[in-house]
Formats: sequence, C-alpha cells, structure tokens
Amino acid sequence: MSTESSFQFRRAEIIVLVIVLVLLAALLIPAIFAAREAGRRIECEHHLRSLSLGVLNYTDTFRHFPSGTVGSRELSPAQRFSWYLPLWVFIEGKPPKLLVDTNQAWDAEVNRSPQLRHVVDWDQPTEHTVDHPLPYLPWFSCPSASRNLRVQGIQVTQYVGMAGLGINAPELAIGDVGVGIWGYDRQVAVAGITDGTVHTMLFVETVRDLGPWLAGGPPTVRGLDPAAIPLVGARGQFGGIHSTIPAAMADASVRQLDPAINDSVFSALTTIAGGE
Repeated sequence: MSTESSFQFRRAEIIVLVIVLVLLAALLIPAIFAAREAGRRIECEHHLRSLSLGVLNYTDTFRHFPSGTVGSRELSPAQRFSWYLPLWVFIEGKPPKLLVDTNQAWDAEVNRSPQLRHVVDWDQPTEHTVDHPLPYLPWFSCPSASRNLRVQGIQVTQYVGMAGLGINAPELAIGDVGVGIWGYDRQVAVAGITDGTVHTMLFVETVRDLGPWLAGGPPTVRGLDPAAIPLVGARGQFGGIHSTIPAAMADASVRQLDPAINDSVFSALTTIAGGE
C-alpha cells in the first residue's frame, strides 16, 4: 500500500472514530443530565418530606398547625419571621439554637447576621456554648437552585406554604371559603382538615418572587390566584424547576404533580374543606 493510500485510510478511520464519538456523546450527555436531574428531584422530595415530617411532629405536640408567621403582631406579616422558626426544633432532631430577636423585623439590624448556638461539654456541670454564623441549610432550598441566591445575606427558599384560594388567602379566617393550612395568623386544627390530610397541600415548590426562608409573608406563605394563568409549570405560579411539581401533603407524603394537572384539581388540593 502506498504512503498516500495509507494516509487516506487512516484519515477515514479517524473520521469514523470521530463520528462514533459524537454519536455516543449525543446519546450519553442527555442521559447523564437526565440522571442528575432525577437525583436532584429525589433530593428535593426528601427536603419537602423532612419539612412535612417536622410539621407532623409539631401537630403531634400542639394538635394544630403552626401559624405562617412568628413575631410581634405590631409588625406586618412581611416583617415577621416565617413558619420555619416554630418548626426549627422539630426538623432533623434538635438542631442548634437559632439566635434571632422575634420582637423585631426579620431584616432588622439585630437579625442581619443570625447565629447558631451549639452547646459543648453538655455533660459537664457548667455548659459551654459556641456561636457561629448561620450556614447554608441544604434542606431549606431546592438542590437544583443556585446556592448564591440570597436576600439580606439569607438564602432564599423555593418551598412555600399553601394558604388556599385567592391572593388574600393568608389573611382569611378559619371557616372562610377557600382557606388552606397556612395563614399569617391562623392556626388550623388537625381535625379541621375535612378534605383529608392526604388530599390537602402543605408545601409546594415555586420559582416566582423568591425570598429568604426566615421572612414571613409572600416569600414563605402564598395563596393560589385563580386568575393568574397558568397556575403551574415553567410560567406558572408554582413549579417550574423540575419536569414535575414537587408538593408535600398534610400527611407528610410527597407527590410529583404533572404540570398538565387540571386547574380545578390543583385548586382543590390547596384547601382544607369543600369536599372536592
């Protein structure tokens, strides 16, 4: 075989090899991304389950759900702290003490740099404590979201408590039509969920108008606006991160809702009564 023929043969081999590698990459890369996204979706589901189990632990103790905001009622709901605070000691065992002043706004100067207090040498006659800045808390945010999303230095959350039907749902009183579990001031009794805990939404994921997990108000409690179409999905009020919509129910189960879910079905899941 001549040198020229040998060169052409090798060039053909290289071209075939490149084509094969490109085809393999075209097949494998989407599969890799899909696997990673599936893993993040499962992790997100675990986060929601952890939060909902914290709620169950709370309700086992107090026989009602926590209110959506914590702090002085002289402050507006948006200035108060969120429902994360009363759940703090019920999530993942007993975490370190969170040092914040709930008599002042969550973003007041005194609360700008929250601290955690660890007890060391707890078995000694005198306890010693160590304070350190609040770290990033993975289970308070979706794993598919950037860790750099912060407001006033506090990580944002994609998990919001469902308040029911209407943008004013967090302000409704128990017994009002369309009321959901979470309200700025109300505390719904477990027995008050007449639609059944398995059919009542506790938390749902969103990418809209995100705010810090410490903040009360819309960043952590929202009602469903029936007029804002679409209700769910990439351009909707809820969902938009994953191919499905992770939602935790009041019985601590987590469902992956289809973005094509019927609006009336999704709406019914947000309320505690109505018999839907």
